[in-house]
Amino acid sequence: MKIAIASGKGGTGKTTLAVNWSKMLAEDHEIVLYDLDVEEPNCNIFLKMNNLDVTVSTRKLPVVDEELCTHCGICSEKCEFNAIAVAKNFFQLFPELCHSCGRCVNVCPEDALSEVEDRIGEISYTVDGHLEFIEGKLDVGNLMTKALIHNVKSQEPKRINSPDFIIYDCPPGNTCPTVEAMKGVDYVVLVTEPSPFGLHDLAISVEMSQEMGLKTGAVINKSSRFDKLVENYCNEENIPIIGRLPFSREAAEWISKGNLLLDLQIYRNAIQEITNTVLDKVEKQ
Repeated sequence: MKIAIASGKGGTGKTTLAVNWSKMLAEDHEIVLYDLDVEEPNCNIFLKMNNLDVTVSTRKLPVVDEELCTHCGICSEKCEFNAIAVAKNFFQLFPELCHSCGRCVNVCPEDALSEVEDRIGEISYTVDGHLEFIEGKLDVGNLMTKALIHNVKSQEPKRINSPDFIIYDCPPGNTCPTVEAMKGVDYVVLVTEPSPFGLHDLAISVEMSQEMGLKTGAVINKSSRFDKLVENYCNEENIPIIGRLPFSREAAEWISKGNLLLDLQIYRNAIQEITNTVLDKVEKQ
């Protein structure tokens, strides 16, 4: 079962839920956790997993052989992303616009274009018991967030052959990287908070997941007497609230030290309730 944990904005507790849920499930199941928040991955701050196996992640970029190129401009005309400019005796690639689709290489009548590997970041692996962790980390200054997320998701688990659950910690927001991270999952858990900002971004995330045809539920983090704000919206949109993580100063101080919420019984119970509800929802749908 593939579960995406996402949020319309940063700071709602998305990664907190992803890490603690994965750790709890790994007590009885085979789990693979992917950190797809590649611009700022921080799951391992809490997991503290060692012996990371790090590999370089790349994407393909076209390069031109000037001796073969006639500057006909076909590659530029066929590029949907305006990543190539061609003029008389002039060829210019804009790497930040290139989507590595390979179309320019395929349409070049002179076979003047080929592809090279271009580094975009790193992918790390490690395993601890029943939990395998796969993390993507985008190189500083690189813009290929979506490409790296695609590469990370394409990595098969190395040591857990048949995971019971695959959990994706998605990048926050509602942009192309989030869509890439959520593709192909069985269920989306949207983490929100009971505030006007939280509700605004939750609504955008719900619309996005519905457009993708994904089964979706919401978790209210920092749950308090203000939950009605989110509850009313979810009822109107028929989005089930699958769990609540209560607001607690003690919990905030606890996790600020890098500890897991699972060590606090009230949060262990809350996360177990989320597990039970998600499994029940998916089975019924």
